[in-house]
Amino acid sequence: MQAAQSFQLIVGVGLTMLCGAALTWLAERWHVPDIVLFLLLGVALGPALLDVVRPADLPQLAQGAVLLGASYLLFEGGRSLDAKELRSSWRGTLLLATVGVLITAGVVAWAAHLAFGLTLRPSLLIGAVLAPTDPAAIVPILAALPVARRLEALLVAESAVNDATGAALAAMLAGGGQTVASGLGSLLWTLVLGMAVGSLAGTALHLVERRLRGPQHSLRPLLALAAMIAAYALATAIAASGFLAAFVAGLLAGRSHRRLLSRDPVAGSFYEYSAGIFGRLTRLAVFTVLGASLVLPVLERYAIPALLVSLALVLVARPLTVLVLRFDWRARFSWPEIAFSAWVRETGVVPGALAALLLAEHQANASVIAACVFAALVVTLLGQAPATGAVARRLGLLSGGRGA
Repeated sequence: MQAAQSFQLIVGVGLTMLCGAALTWLAERWHVPDIVLFLLLGVALGPALLDVVRPADLPQLAQGAVLLGASYLLFEGGRSLDAKELRSSWRGTLLLATVGVLITAGVVAWAAHLAFGLTLRPSLLIGAVLAPTDPAAIVPILAALPVARRLEALLVAESAVNDATGAALAAMLAGGGQTVASGLGSLLWTLVLGMAVGSLAGTALHLVERRLRGPQHSLRPLLALAAMIAAYALATAIAASGFLAAFVAGLLAGRSHRRLLSRDPVAGSFYEYSAGIFGRLTRLAVFTVLGASLVLPVLERYAIPALLVSLALVLVARPLTVLVLRFDWRARFSWPEIAFSAWVRETGVVPGALAALLLAEHQANASVIAACVFAALVVTLLGQAPATGAVARRLGLLSGGRGA
């Protein structure tokens, strides 16, 4: 029996990687986010159709792959940010990633309560899972648009930071045993500890990397992976936010990475190439597991209420959330910039990873949460993302317009 499971695992991994390569090529040709195709691949290979990939047979392996993948993507998201570009909008980023996450979670919880008839805690859990935006989708979208640098930095930084805060809030709600009021204090403590652990790991990685010379630069991908795992593991061991620790570690380690890019473009390109491959494999693993964990009858059953929750997310929760930018008096974001920020809120990797994790842990209402994530992916990645350029042009935010 065990040998049969091992053989099925090998076949499933090989087939998934082969299909993933083909879908990556299609995603680039069709100009759609690859995670949407990876999710559909998981549904096709899962028990609902071909029955090749079975996350339920190896729940610990599936859970480990999701946790490792989400942590790595957060680490690289932090590493890609330049602290200098965040100085003019760090207050807005902080507001969106803290108060904004709570506003989004609250509005979505209200919508989930009305749509599914759920009680407070599971409704808030849906809100927390859907609150993060996705750097993997937002970065390439904004990179192709000539919008103001501070606006791009704001939205990219928000997508990285709110991944950590949303994940920490979801972990607190999924754990149970706390009232929401007492849980907020615990959440704040886990975030502070997570930042501290991430700062230690990121600083240590920065100090090691700045001493690398010549061929030693080839060690950078391995060192980065080791630092990310250490940050996540240590933070989790002391009941802190492992996701936030991974992000902060990447943010602080980004200094040595940018220095490498300026001094040794060849070594920097090697790291970018390695990180790109691992990032693609990570997204493939996370969304294939999520898709394979979905049950089509469950999706059909919850399709309409899940779609309503997703519409509440993009049409109600997000516009209310970005209003907190008006409290950043230093940056003075204009109304067109705020309107554009309301449009750019793609759902992606971390909500998918959280949904897959809850399914692997057999959490109550996990199928409902997964259906909501699936609907949000469709609405934001296939509905909103392709129209982002037209929205920016309409608001006068492209080069030469009001926001340039």
